[in-house]
Amino acid sequence: MSPADEYEPGLPTMPYAGPRLPAGGEALAPGTKIGGQYEIERELAHSATGYVYRAKEGLGSHSRPVALKVFALPGDGEGRLAERFLALGMANQQIRHPGLVAVRGLGKTEQGAPFMAMELVEGRDLGAFISDHLARGQEIALASLAAIVRGVGEVVAAGHAQGIAHGALRPARIILTDETPGGERIKLLGFGLSAREFLQEGELGARPYDAPETRAGPAQLSSDVFALSVLLYELLMGVTPQAPYCPPSQGRTDVPATLDALLAAGLSARPLSRPADAAEFLAQMEAALAGEEGGRSDPIADPGDPRNEPQSGDGRVTVKKGALFVRPHRDANGKWYMPDMVDEQGRVTKWSKLWGYNGAWFK
Repeated sequence: MSPADEYEPGLPTMPYAGPRLPAGGEALAPGTKIGGQYEIERELAHSATGYVYRAKEGLGSHSRPVALKVFALPGDGEGRLAERFLALGMANQQIRHPGLVAVRGLGKTEQGAPFMAMELVEGRDLGAFISDHLARGQEIALASLAAIVRGVGEVVAAGHAQGIAHGALRPARIILTDETPGGERIKLLGFGLSAREFLQEGELGARPYDAPETRAGPAQLSSDVFALSVLLYELLMGVTPQAPYCPPSQGRTDVPATLDALLAAGLSARPLSRPADAAEFLAQMEAALAGEEGGRSDPIADPGDPRNEPQSGDGRVTVKKGALFVRPHRDANGKWYMPDMVDEQGRVTKWSKLWGYNGAWFK
């Protein structure tokens, strides 16, 4: 399925509107003490699941500033969601990467609300960075936006190496601490803290960075690849990829067509059609930015013709270093089809239309 197939025709193309107010609870007043070691100074931000404050950890000359996330959600009488929040905080403590905002401590307030103390990062979020460029009518330089996606992807890949999906990638969770051209330093906020786990579907609002499968279950590694693809597209085009879909190479003269194929795969509604994880996505992005592509460039016959079923060794379905590589087919009208199912003999048994494709291989 193509990006154009995944968005209802006629929807406006627009930037993400931002986070919703917490579903329950009110902001804590400055001076409020939490857990016997934190003191609220002021509110920094809010999301659908709670508030983030600037706070002091410790007392006197030994104190240090932290960001304190306090979970706020009604209807959690048995504490299941609170325990899930704390478990996710502990999972974040296991991921070691300088680009991940460090978790300093976990606990519960005197009222029983869970909290997470995090490294305080100075900077502005990626959403503000994109908005500023839009307001000035400027495109974000290709090298600069690639550095941002690379930085985010490397942090996500560190979690993926431990089998942990982030599940909540979006501009508001990405902090730029150094915005000199090409030298952006990335800080990414917590893995696994997606509002989808804590709110009902109707309370979430539009969330263009969430992969379709997360509407019915938890985020997978390939769900983060979907979100990375949305972020890459938004940095390139200034909007999230909603209909009418425009391949970036048709909207910018500095974007190689090879990047269209990566985004077509990454934005697929079918998880298996995307790069498997963040590391694979980054590797394919680097190749696409360099204009690299593999496979044959000649037209291929209609995949519906049984005389043209893939055969062993014909280059359409092959195994390299233990990984399965497939190359879509193009029919007589120039339309491309992605192999959806391959049997044990390497024959494609199901096809899906693929848009914005340029002939590269998929792994």
